[in-house]
Amino acid sequence: GCSPQQAKRIWSSIADEMEPVQAGGKTCDMLSADLESLMAAEPEEDCFILMGAHDPYLDLKDRGVILEDTSLRRLVWRTVANPGVLLRGGRIAGIWRPKMRKECLDITITPFERLGSAGHRVVERLAEEYAAFRMLRLCKIEITEGITP
Repeated sequence: GCSPQQAKRIWSSIADEMEPVQAGGKTCDMLSADLESLMAAEPEEDCFILMGAHDPYLDLKDRGVILEDTSLRRLVWRTVANPGVLLRGGRIAGIWRPKMRKECLDITITPFERLGSAGHRVVERLAEEYAAFRMLRLCKIEITEGITP
């Protein structure tokens, strides 16, 4: 929401607090104060989240950070009717779509990778929580075999 000149001026005002880092084959900047906690962080590979279609997290400029496979990106970021996404450890691991039926909700989840039995249980619980949040009964949840890259 600002001009390139203003952005450059603001960015340069904190240049002494930034440190170059390599990510995805690119050089990026990050706050030096955050580097230690980032390096100490343990990946939460089995942390699942059902995220809505237009969540700001999905507005990354470099979409390859959260979904490496370029062929699958067409399924997530569409011109119209974007699906929700299934996040696993911060990466996109599938898509999901809700469908209203009178007083209940059907949810279809299409994983891009194997979830395992524990993953299935977690994802089913998340679907139930989503339906409860919408104050609806979950009539049906379908977890398809998925799309393999």
